[in-house]
Amino acid sequence: MESIILKFLKFETGNPTIKTFPRLFMKYPNLLLELMGCYLAELNLLVYRCVQFPPSVVAASAIFVARFTIDHENPPCVRPFG
Repeated sequence: MESIILKFLKFETGNPTIKTFPRLFMKYPNLLLELMGCYLAELNLLVYRCVQFPPSVVAASAIFVARFTIDHENPPCVRPFG
């Protein structure tokens, strides 16, 4: 039924990309952090071995590296699983 409705309304759907995740992972809006995270995530697209990772994982790691790069005095906290 959903497919019929989408075809009738001529919606184009697609998978989420790396650009959709950085804002979800940030606690507060920060333009520098968002832009640097997007830049690092897009650089990751050039490495063929990293295509195997989902966009959410790539975006999360890019935000982590961006936070560490911007504020290396107070590195982001890494909590162990468990």
